[in-house]
Amino acid sequence: MVKAKGNGKVRLGIVGVSGIGVERLKNALATPEAEVTALADVNAEALIGALAQAPDAQGFDDASKLFKAKRCDAVLLNVPHFLHGPFALQALEAGLHVLAEKPMAIRVTECDAMLAAANAAGLKLSVHHQHRHRAWSRARILREGGLGRLLRATFIRNSRRTNAYYRTAAWRGKWKTEGGGVLINQSIHDIDEFLQYTGLPCEVRASLHNLVHDVEVEDGCVASLSYPDGAVGTFVTNLSSLSPTDVCEFECERGILQVSKPSRVGRLPGRGVYGFFDDNTEMWGKPPKTEWEDLPEVEPFPPGSLVRDFCLAIIEDRAPFVDGQGARDAVAFFNALVVSHFLEKPARLPLDHAEVDDVFDDLAKGRWKLDRRFTAQAEAELAGAR
Repeated sequence: MVKAKGNGKVRLGIVGVSGIGVERLKNALATPEAEVTALADVNAEALIGALAQAPDAQGFDDASKLFKAKRCDAVLLNVPHFLHGPFALQALEAGLHVLAEKPMAIRVTECDAMLAAANAAGLKLSVHHQHRHRAWSRARILREGGLGRLLRATFIRNSRRTNAYYRTAAWRGKWKTEGGGVLINQSIHDIDEFLQYTGLPCEVRASLHNLVHDVEVEDGCVASLSYPDGAVGTFVTNLSSLSPTDVCEFECERGILQVSKPSRVGRLPGRGVYGFFDDNTEMWGKPPKTEWEDLPEVEPFPPGSLVRDFCLAIIEDRAPFVDGQGARDAVAFFNALVVSHFLEKPARLPLDHAEVDDVFDDLAKGRWKLDRRFTAQAEAELAGAR
């Protein structure tokens, strides 16, 4: 196992120093337990600018050269989605701990290979899911708050990105390089949080769509979920709304947890849901009064917290706050939604690896695309028909 060098600091290599890599370099330079010793980027201008901030680091124009240079103990990977899996495997094979940007990879098969490599080498593998801590504290309410068994989970988040967003980088909006749209990029954070409350479902039925974007990937998803213990769920997200919506709630036998803004927990008296539906003698009945308790807002992680936690995990030889297994589950959930839509059937978890690879291979080859449904031409044709 690679540990920190003699001065107690972790030698960090940063792969990708443009885009989000600019922030990760700042995070690394501000981490007391780290020193930046290597930087890599195919963009020469970005690399020169980064080296000016970390003059003691060695620069590389190729990530594989950095992995082999023995200049670092661990790497931060800030690269397009399709490179997360291959680069992580190269780094792990070179004996380096890995902190990857989200998502962990495009396919759950890649994630499993990454986990196997990290476990075999005794290395730390983490993913930058900086929102998970918001769910981490509140999910305990479901487990320990006396609300009883989960009956129904509901997640709805409507947001937006313009077509200009997809023009900011050539790899965006393509199945081969981004791996999807809203689900793997923006909503992978939401999925990671959601799973802290519910765990993975055993079956999903999903419908993906592209309403207003000039790309081949989804800008929205509507899915129904089934859980092993009988609970059900709904997961809805999109990037095509001018009216932001944020609903995240968990209905249980004896209460409800709402983690939108504001967040609160409601507790039902007596037998709760069962008492109302089983014992009520009226057709409609009057629900019992719910006792509501407001929950304090969870402050966001300070910038760089996961970078520092990653370094401390190496020094202290413990698991990082966001471990590879949890990040893998978020990718499995995303893969299940995609498989369900394109194969037009429920996707059962754990997923069939061969089926996942077949679907994503076909998507990368252009067999399937999600063409934009609503265009200026369609609008004009509709107006003419009127």
